[in-house]
Amino acid sequence: MKKGKKAFALILAGIMLFSMILTLSGCNATKLQTSSKTQASSQAVASSQAPVSSQSSDNVIVTSKDGSVSITVPNGWNNDDLSSFPSAYMGVSDVSSVEYLVIVKKSKSTEPANFTADACLNAVKTFFATYVVTGPAWGQTSNITVNGLNGESAELSATGKISKANLTYWVDVLEDTNNFYEVIGWTVSSKADANKQTIENIMNSFKVNS
Repeated sequence: MKKGKKAFALILAGIMLFSMILTLSGCNATKLQTSSKTQASSQAVASSQAPVSSQSSDNVIVTSKDGSVSITVPNGWNNDDLSSFPSAYMGVSDVSSVEYLVIVKKSKSTEPANFTADACLNAVKTFFATYVVTGPAWGQTSNITVNGLNGESAELSATGKISKANLTYWVDVLEDTNNFYEVIGWTVSSKADANKQTIENIMNSFKVNS
């Protein structure tokens, strides 16, 4: 029962987190009202479409319905949990091991011309501290390249405001010519060491399809 309650609490926390992030313009927290209608409309279209998956012996390639991006997840993962995170562009999870990952896609056309991945990540940090967690402790920010996309990455340890659980998040903000992509994975901190590799493998599999 305790495990089930904890999983439910994490799902509930995730629903609030990503619904709020997208509704309130996650990249630029200073533009909460000006861009929310545009993003809500575009995300509603994306969330009404299920992803497409192809399976190998050990992994499943999950491709967004529009075919623009994909990730690779282990067999047995839920590769379509948009019912839990209706505003996310894509979402996958393994509730049995308390592992979650979502992708948030943001058009650069909704941001200032000089807006960068660094600024986007900083806005995400501010948003987490304001709405999502208490006692956030961010690790060092790293410059990363994932399948040709440049960006920044950081790890967060904090307590969920809703679940009250100790949580560990891994946050990548990547960019191409037209979009920012927030790739966010998380688990309970007691399982962080055990689950980190799996979550990071999925995050590192993210790619924009040509």
